[in-house]
Amino acid sequence: GAISDRASAERLAERVRNETGLRADLAFDTASATYKVLAGEFVDEPATQPARSDLVARGWPKEIFAVRRPSSQPFQKQLRLVDDEGFEHAFAADSLLVVPLTAEGIGIAGKSYRGGARVFLNSRGTLNLINELNLEHYVRGVVPNEMGPNIFDQIEALKAQAIAARTYVVSRRGEYAGEGYDICATPACQVYGGLSTEHPVSNRAVTETAGLVIAWNGKPIDALYTSTCGGETSDVGVMFPGRGEPYLRRARCVELDLAELAGRVDGQVTDETGMRAVVMRAASLRGDELQGAWGAAQIAKAVSAAGALAGISPRPPVLPKSSRRRDVLEYLGDAWGLGDAADKLLLDEDLRYLMPGTEESGAARIAALAVKFEAASFVGLGARDLDAAMTRDELFSLLYGWLRQLGVFSELNGNLVRGDGRQVVVRSKETEVSSIYAPGTPVFRRLNDRFREETTVVAQPGDRATLIRRGDVVVGVIVQENFDGAAFDHRSSFSSWVRTFREDELVASISKRNPIKSLRGIRVLGRDASKRATAVEIEAEPGRVFTLEGLPIRWSLGIPDNLFVFEKTKGGDGVVRYTFFGKGWGHGVGFCQNGSQGMAVRGAKAAEILKRYYTDVEIVPLSSLKTR
Repeated sequence: GAISDRASAERLAERVRNETGLRADLAFDTASATYKVLAGEFVDEPATQPARSDLVARGWPKEIFAVRRPSSQPFQKQLRLVDDEGFEHAFAADSLLVVPLTAEGIGIAGKSYRGGARVFLNSRGTLNLINELNLEHYVRGVVPNEMGPNIFDQIEALKAQAIAARTYVVSRRGEYAGEGYDICATPACQVYGGLSTEHPVSNRAVTETAGLVIAWNGKPIDALYTSTCGGETSDVGVMFPGRGEPYLRRARCVELDLAELAGRVDGQVTDETGMRAVVMRAASLRGDELQGAWGAAQIAKAVSAAGALAGISPRPPVLPKSSRRRDVLEYLGDAWGLGDAADKLLLDEDLRYLMPGTEESGAARIAALAVKFEAASFVGLGARDLDAAMTRDELFSLLYGWLRQLGVFSELNGNLVRGDGRQVVVRSKETEVSSIYAPGTPVFRRLNDRFREETTVVAQPGDRATLIRRGDVVVGVIVQENFDGAAFDHRSSFSSWVRTFREDELVASISKRNPIKSLRGIRVLGRDASKRATAVEIEAEPGRVFTLEGLPIRWSLGIPDNLFVFEKTKGGDGVVRYTFFGKGWGHGVGFCQNGSQGMAVRGAKAAEILKRYYTDVEIVPLSSLKTR
């Protein structure tokens, strides 16, 4: 409606934003000298330019949108079809369905979709192009776009997403009936990509859950879901003020269930070279075979012991000249025939590129060969370094790297399912590998690129784990500790995040919904049980203070989630900056996609996952419910 007072119009626009989540802007009608609150479908058309120019002059952002209203001029509901031979056909109807005669899909805007394409004449006198298909085919086009199977590789998590996506569209069917369709294909509803985006694994998840929906009190729920909940979801009313569905309650996305793996000793913190060396020595030597001074005899014994694992007998019976890198590399080249390999597989240019700063020599070529085949990393190796001693760890790491290329060692990467003493179970994709390793096997805790061997490694099911194996025998175990703690969704890149903005950048972001000229301060007024901000006060130019609630907080501040703290700082350049530290991505309500992946890694089934995030619900066939 028309409002003569701008402040009143702004309050109404703010209410529309908070209660509907739609963008709401003001337009000034110069003829009536009143403001109008515009909300709904956002388009850009020349007729809106006068109002837009007026608003921009008054401080509104330049990219302001205007709403196109239903046409006030009567028009005939008639469609004209031009076929591929140029013939025209007219239909007295407001829609036309086009279906493929034989093909599995139909092409729309360069992509393939199942079902047909409906052209719908809307109330504005323009056309909507709609993909019309059955429910199960629709869900096939949603799941891989919401949870890509190449990242979300747990079938039970994908099955949970399939059930949630199916429930979401069923509960909202007909929401856009006035536009000729049921649901939009963007993140505003749920992302749908059609046949072109389907994936065999996600299709399997849809097939195995066909017809299943989530129900509360005999009806399908509004199955809201979020990408990453930061360890805990929120009540629906926090992000969507005014709502209070009993099944959309706060849920914990964490369950600390620890496993303990038995190792050998508590060692020093080391890098990958040191870790490989420990595994190589434990696998190839027994007892005190390399005690004493490190020299040529010790090096020959180490090379011989490593070669024995691969059935390689040293070719020359002599010892290396010394423990210098140059002599050790040349000895290894002769003993294992690596010199011949380097001559045949390396270009002269490779040597200059991989070993800059070293002279042409057999040792340099063998070092370059090791780098080329990822057996070792000789970063920054120069001429002087070739004349320095090669340490035990360096040699054993190089031997490990080469034996791995020969297939003597293999590394199975996956997620820890269970761990108890020397029994460890790791899941790689959908295959579980259970192993019992021998006493004396090194077990490491890994944090970033650092490793530490420990007598007891405490881990959480779901942590990344690597089994180093010689054949079927486990000769080393690595468990990767996660920086982001114990939450089910800790593998998400949004489990923790940092965003820094200059003050003028925040002014521009906030102005997209609430036009301001300056930013004096931000204050969090309230938080819910999950610690999400429920209300934030914005202090703008003098005398201007307003409050953001729910989703508009993250939208206005341009941050991933309402779960944040912040610091206001001023640098040497005099520029004020706001740095936000937070967790989560999305509205934080309902099903947590990354959390479901973490639960599935631990062995949870789809129904168990969904019942964690939706309170007091049932998983039932759609056919058993009454849908609206």
